[in-house]
Amino acid sequence: MIVSVDIVNFQSHPDTHIDFTDGLNVLVGSSRSGKSAIRRAIMWVITNRPSGLGIVSWWNKKGDKLSGETKVTITLDNGTVISRVRSNELNGYIINGKVLEAVATSVPEEIQEAFKMADVNMSGQFDAPFLVSQSAGAVAQYLNEIINLEDADYYQKEIESDRRKCVSDSGDNNKKILELSTAIKEFDWLDRAEQLTASIKEKLSKSDSIGKEIEAIVSLRDSRQEAQEKLEALQPIVAKASQLMISIRKKQENIETLRSELSKVKELQVSLQEAQKTKDIPIDKIDRCIRRITKQKESHDVLHTELNSIQKLMVVYEAQVESLATASKELKAVERELSLVDLCPLCGAKRDHVEVHF
Repeated sequence: MIVSVDIVNFQSHPDTHIDFTDGLNVLVGSSRSGKSAIRRAIMWVITNRPSGLGIVSWWNKKGDKLSGETKVTITLDNGTVISRVRSNELNGYIINGKVLEAVATSVPEEIQEAFKMADVNMSGQFDAPFLVSQSAGAVAQYLNEIINLEDADYYQKEIESDRRKCVSDSGDNNKKILELSTAIKEFDWLDRAEQLTASIKEKLSKSDSIGKEIEAIVSLRDSRQEAQEKLEALQPIVAKASQLMISIRKKQENIETLRSELSKVKELQVSLQEAQKTKDIPIDKIDRCIRRITKQKESHDVLHTELNSIQKLMVVYEAQVESLATASKELKAVERELSLVDLCPLCGAKRDHVEVHF
């Protein structure tokens, strides 16, 4: 809806501003006061007609040249502002600040979209009543232009043609359905073939799983052979470890003996020191005692070194014993699995007694 109109240098209006209200708006005034000029100004913006200089005020032109600007601005209720301008610099429209050129009597699409008004929405002061004063042929022609009856006839013919084609195609399709139904009966064996295919796939999958089990058994057999080889290689180490254990026990007994002798020597040394305080002891006897103590200390150091070596051998021995126990468990597991497998004596593959019937 139009909210306001501003008219500058248009016919008898030098600068006019009009605000419209909701509902019916009536312009009242004496003859030749500019009422029709206001309507022409609005129509000039909407229809871009007339295109000459007849709408320009006499004071705004000199002969065929403009001396200023003729401008009509319409503000719509959605905030859109549209101006039709005629000046030496521009002959066109301005919509929300955007300039649009006007060619002849054509109206830019943006302006038409903004107003959304056609000739039927407009009526002049001396126009006859709409459609009432026209002949029946003219009314029919006008209605035909509005609703496009020719398109309706065309589409009706096309629909009828499509209907006949669909009926014809339906008959052909029914014949094809009967022919295909007869042909399908020749393929009744497909269901049975599908069942046999599923059975074959199932048995092939079982065969694959059996092959994997055979591969696992062969791998376990190889592991058993490796374990036996390791066991044979560990037997000399076990025998040597047993001898070392016996030697370790003997040396531990010697160490205990030496420790008891060392404690006795320390006691003697203490007693010797106490005895030296009260009585002179021969020097040669003292020297012999010192040499003996020195030898015992050296023997103690040697025994300590051997004890460390024996402890390292004990760690190696315990690791070997644990490895032997693990290998023994694996051997027993392999033997149990091998006892359950029925192998071919010729090729070594697992024999399968599954029979397939078709």
